[in-house]
Amino acid sequence: AYLNHRLQKIRNIRWEMGTAIPEDLQSNLNPLELDYLSEYDNVVAEYMEDVDLDLNTDFQPPKDLWIEVRVLIDFGEIETESGPVNLEANTTHFLKRTDVQHLIRRGILEHIC
Repeated sequence: AYLNHRLQKIRNIRWEMGTAIPEDLQSNLNPLELDYLSEYDNVVAEYMEDVDLDLNTDFQPPKDLWIEVRVLIDFGEIETESGPVNLEANTTHFLKRTDVQHLIRRGILEHIC
């Protein structure tokens, strides 16, 4: 029961954080769990490619395609559909939701309502 619970938590982390798991969470996983996470990610990526569907995006249509976000921590430059954007702490940007949704989930950006 305990091992199944841990594996479910690892799968949930993958869906909540995307493919880039923060270092502090990775340090809490043993090598076998890290292997499981990597293999799980590969299976999901292969499936999404086979069915031509991105399961990382929201299933509900967004209210706005573009959102205003505040950068919580320095993250450097990211490449968006519109071009490069430098994410410096305490700056705000008006960006396409799909370009930054994964960064919001990871706590690097916050959506300004």
